[in-house]
Amino acid sequence: MPSNQVAGYKDSSLGEGLIPERSYKTYNYRFIVSLMYMSAAIANSIMWACASPLQNKLKNAYGLDLMTVNLGVTLIYLILYIPMTFVSNYIIDEKGLKAGISIGCLLTILGLWVRTLSKEHFFLMCLGQALGSLGAPCILNTPQKLSAAWYSPSGRAMSTTLLSLAAPIGVGSGMFISTLFVADDAAGEDAKSQINHLMWLSAIVGTIMCGLPMVLVKERPPTPPSAGAAAEKFSYKESMRQLSVNKNFLLFLAGSSFFWGTYSCLASVMNSLITPFGYATSTAGIYGLVVLVTGIIGSIGWGVYVGLSKKYKRSLCILTALSTFLLAILLFVGPRGNAVHTGIFIALYGFFTTPALPIIFEFCCEITFPVAEANAGGLTYMMTQAMGIAASVLATYLLGDGEDPAGAKKAFMFLVVMQTIGFLAIMKVKEDLRRTRYEQEGESANIEDGSKKSGETKLLSQSESYY
Repeated sequence: MPSNQVAGYKDSSLGEGLIPERSYKTYNYRFIVSLMYMSAAIANSIMWACASPLQNKLKNAYGLDLMTVNLGVTLIYLILYIPMTFVSNYIIDEKGLKAGISIGCLLTILGLWVRTLSKEHFFLMCLGQALGSLGAPCILNTPQKLSAAWYSPSGRAMSTTLLSLAAPIGVGSGMFISTLFVADDAAGEDAKSQINHLMWLSAIVGTIMCGLPMVLVKERPPTPPSAGAAAEKFSYKESMRQLSVNKNFLLFLAGSSFFWGTYSCLASVMNSLITPFGYATSTAGIYGLVVLVTGIIGSIGWGVYVGLSKKYKRSLCILTALSTFLLAILLFVGPRGNAVHTGIFIALYGFFTTPALPIIFEFCCEITFPVAEANAGGLTYMMTQAMGIAASVLATYLLGDGEDPAGAKKAFMFLVVMQTIGFLAIMKVKEDLRRTRYEQEGESANIEDGSKKSGETKLLSQSESYY
């Protein structure tokens, strides 16, 4: 079959010539695969985020300027993510899900241990972060592919929601853990020692969390869970071509990049953004935990709704509108220096912002089907990271020395504008649910031609002993 043709279709035009011949089954082992993925994603995200709240500590301990520290421990993660996305997507597409996750885990482990040598040399901290950033897209670009390969259409949205939460969980946990190991009043060699203890702990725990997925993750079940999983996807080269000419996807890509890029920027500069208003360094870590908890609650609720309703665009529009409104409110509440009031609005911001990421992933796969999920979702996530880099650089420039309240207000205003642009672009995206339409028509055809029952009997007889 040509690479630009979908299994069950006479040509690449959706809805024409559908002749499905398979039936579908899910396996309990999908939960093991999901847990292993989340373990790897959390470990990699903790690696990135645990250094972010420590930027001022690192600046003073090593005698560096804020921009150098931000580049070495935070922006480097986002910068290297971009070129590595193309490599990782090729690996996942050509070599498979297990190969991609295993390579990502190996690079994460190497980076974690290199960081333990950074007490005397800040360069080694940067090198460790760089290795982790090279492994990140191999892991973080796969939630939608894993869900499509292992879950039925009814469970796919919730699966992607839970898998996508792994990265925010890791970010929130990393920001919080750093506050437990590095005291607010730590300085000089004392700060270096406390940071080094944190690096050792993260290396030991991260090795376990990344080692298990390399062994336990399996490529795919013996029987596909849906018509979408059974369909033959475009090749890597053809996927890139199709994405480049899909105007609806390009508009979606721009909106998602501005919106989620703002979130990425906030994660990287949160400490420097709030300390000029009198907040303690540990407060940034606490806010990270608050966003994590409320984000999980919101994501589960929205995951259930989207899984049942398939209302991707409606959900994204509601979430991006409320998120942008809350960020604008924080522009006025944050500078007042009241940690409780600010924390309430940050909690609400997390509740409405975090659920957008899994919906972005699923909506992306819907409007680009039959492009391979890792290619569409990976490119989307890469562009959000690229936008996060640009936003972080400009926000850091606006922050100045990290102690000027006027600079912090300018940076905040810039982020509100960015997120507003993202919301307006997403409003213009057409809800073209290609994958859902394909699967609905495929199910109808299976029932009509009576092939579902006979196909299921044949396939299950060959695969029941798989797990």
